[in-house]
Amino acid sequence: MNIANHRLEGEGIEYRESPNQGGPYAPGALDTIIIHYTAGANAESAIRTLSDTERKVSAHLVVGRDGSVTQMLPFDTVGWHAGVSTWGDREGFNKYSIGIEIDNAGQLEEKDGQYISWFGQAYPPEEVVRGVHRNQTEPTCWHRFPQEQVRVVEELCRLLIDEYDIRHILGHEEIAPDRKIDPGPAFPLDDFRARLLAPPVALVDPVVPPVRRRDKPMRITAIKPFVIDAGVFVKVETDAGIYGLGEAGMKRRGRAIAETIHSMTPDLIGQDPFRIEHLWQVMFRGGFFPGGGVQTSAVSAVDIALWDIKAKALGVPVYELLGGLVRDRVVCYPHNGDPKDIDKLIESCRETRDAGYRFARWGMVDPEGDAQVLEPSRAVRFGIEQVRAVRETLGDEIEICVDVHTRLDPSAAIQFCKGVEQYRPFFIEDPIRSESSESLRLVRQHTSVPLAVGEQWAGKWAFRQVIEEELMDYARIDLCIAGGLTEARKIAGWCETHYIHLAPHNPLGPVSTAACAHLCFASPLVGVQECPRPPGTAHTDVFPVQVPFADGHLLPPEGPGLGVELDEEALVEGEPRAGAGIWFVREDGSYTNW
Repeated sequence: MNIANHRLEGEGIEYRESPNQGGPYAPGALDTIIIHYTAGANAESAIRTLSDTERKVSAHLVVGRDGSVTQMLPFDTVGWHAGVSTWGDREGFNKYSIGIEIDNAGQLEEKDGQYISWFGQAYPPEEVVRGVHRNQTEPTCWHRFPQEQVRVVEELCRLLIDEYDIRHILGHEEIAPDRKIDPGPAFPLDDFRARLLAPPVALVDPVVPPVRRRDKPMRITAIKPFVIDAGVFVKVETDAGIYGLGEAGMKRRGRAIAETIHSMTPDLIGQDPFRIEHLWQVMFRGGFFPGGGVQTSAVSAVDIALWDIKAKALGVPVYELLGGLVRDRVVCYPHNGDPKDIDKLIESCRETRDAGYRFARWGMVDPEGDAQVLEPSRAVRFGIEQVRAVRETLGDEIEICVDVHTRLDPSAAIQFCKGVEQYRPFFIEDPIRSESSESLRLVRQHTSVPLAVGEQWAGKWAFRQVIEEELMDYARIDLCIAGGLTEARKIAGWCETHYIHLAPHNPLGPVSTAACAHLCFASPLVGVQECPRPPGTAHTDVFPVQVPFADGHLLPPEGPGLGVELDEEALVEGEPRAGAGIWFVREDGSYTNW
């Protein structure tokens, strides 16, 4: 075997490129080989998994039990095999390493004289090794690696060491010991290192040239807003072939947002997308006159796309650029209904609880009359009864959130909050209109119920008084209105100094969900994430790849960027919720907020 143009050449080598891949390694970064086993029935099943765009995992090589070799990524391309990983002073080993997957069933269970894999296949005694794992204390049973398979893996490692100046060979079990056990004691990992490598050196991050020294800085070549039924999105393209996705809030003003993006485009074409903060200032301040929510929604969409581009170019998830993971998953709340019927509301809350959600959430309604009528006194009484019924029926383990949706004035909001205090809601959302922080102070003075506000606010300045006076307990930052990830991370840091937790507003699409998830994964104070449509259940024609989700929680994507991909050919131009406005009226016909 030999290597040419970052691909293996030789008899019996098969090349089946995986779509799950990052960009090129940073200069000087590649210096490690990570050894994995497949923990599956055979090499072919592993190759299918590593090519599955929904699984979002990949490796460079798969070695069969007969010594056959399948290459799945060029050796100059970042793969997604290491996941959340740490060793020495490093973390996030995808960006430093080549991944080799070895066909092996892994740890086996001895049962009634048979040796059974986790997927139910039995193995004969001659294929079993008994050994003590480096991260365990008692001997257990493991699937044996055939001699020819081990020989081929050693030959591959020698080639890679010579070609790429590899300095470290590590097992997945060493870089992720709290969640991985491969390749296990059946594989001679320590012998490999002793034979193949020079005496070990300390693992430190390579010196990567700063952005200003890149030989050829990336340039923005196109900015494409899309107003479709799923929402308002933007695609930012570059001359490197890497694109980023963003999403804007305020869907009922979608055409205005798209035109605002068009108006900013001349200031962005030809610019380096790595200069995210600079470009944020250009977009926000370039028109001289401060803009409102439509402008910041446009800025938000482009800003999120720039973070997507930078993370893809560096081969890491966005949360790595925000400081790295501080949690393994993000708890979410659904949207429950029918809120006008308490029995149906309880059943909805029970269904989402059984699906894994720890939270229930619904909006304030008037139980009587026309669907467009909201009389505050009736809504307050009925809202208190709803909270009482859900708490008494489902018990103390369910967290309750009620969205007043700015439909009450301060006196009615105070009545409602005081009425539900005894039932311990997690928070009451937007108890009054968002224009007056002084009025929110009045509500805060009269209730101990936690308050969640901020979804309508455009930029950090709108949050200033409420944060500094500690008038809220949960910050409902809408990343697609407030100014994108750039602005949201500043607001989040400010909130941290006042022990205010995040509860990002997210009634939107897959890009918004992903951006919120990355912010939450990298933020120390997070209460809950709004997620009415679990990723992978909506708009999958346009966004075939979305972030992972299970049991009421968002999970960290391991691939580079946001973890969302766009099928541009599936786009159908629409006008989401545009045209007529939406509101409630009181019984006398006067306007009140929807």
